[in-house]
Amino acid sequence: MHTPKSKFPNDYTFCMTQRDTRDLDFGTVLRTTFFMLALLLSSAPTFAWSAQKLSPSLSAQCARAPQVIIRAQSTQAKIVRNQPTGARSALRAGWRIQGLTKFDRDTHVTFQWEKIRDRSGSCIRVKEIQVMIGEHQPNIWLAPSITHNACLREVVLAHELEHVAHHKTYSDQLKRALNRKLRFLIRGRMHLPLASSTSESAAKKELERRAKLAVLKLQKPLEHAARQKDRRIDTPQHYAQELAKCGL
Repeated sequence: MHTPKSKFPNDYTFCMTQRDTRDLDFGTVLRTTFFMLALLLSSAPTFAWSAQKLSPSLSAQCARAPQVIIRAQSTQAKIVRNQPTGARSALRAGWRIQGLTKFDRDTHVTFQWEKIRDRSGSCIRVKEIQVMIGEHQPNIWLAPSITHNACLREVVLAHELEHVAHHKTYSDQLKRALNRKLRFLIRGRMHLPLASSTSESAAKKELERRAKLAVLKLQKPLEHAARQKDRRIDTPQHYAQELAKCGL
């Protein structure tokens, strides 16, 4: 929805805002950080690493696959009383909000490092990669004005819980995809030799870039599918059907 006022009776609208972009739509607050990250990484410079002849023993140690740990934040929704930031900014813009669901579909990747050396040289490798899907469980906020209408409250809550169900499906699918495919995507790419002209910090940044691009490759299509599900229930026609249950 891209008009500031609701066309429905009683100014009833489910509203979605996007954190970071402030793009107004319906139903859910999404983090879009990883889209900006994808753009940043796609345009990041590639580095030419100086060839270095490492001993077979050191090469084998450097090339060991990192441990991969995948975790996901709880997708159990929590009803909150405090009005979310997204709702406040939307209200200031003239939107009428009856319910809002806020969750985090971003991925947060952390690393543990290992530096190995022998007489032939040294390398930096990723010892462990941990991917966290989301940092906060979903929060549902219901406008106080609807609490006086039991039917309306039930309809709004059911709508927001449908967004939560979409988010749970996304989180479960992404966790399975990362567990099954991430090791394959990063195989043989999580270490770099450290020549005299190569800084350790630059090598770490390059390895982080590779890992995060692999995560995004699995994440982006699933996030897109979840967003499409959200949009299918955030239409004037669908709202009208839901309002009809309460005679509105």
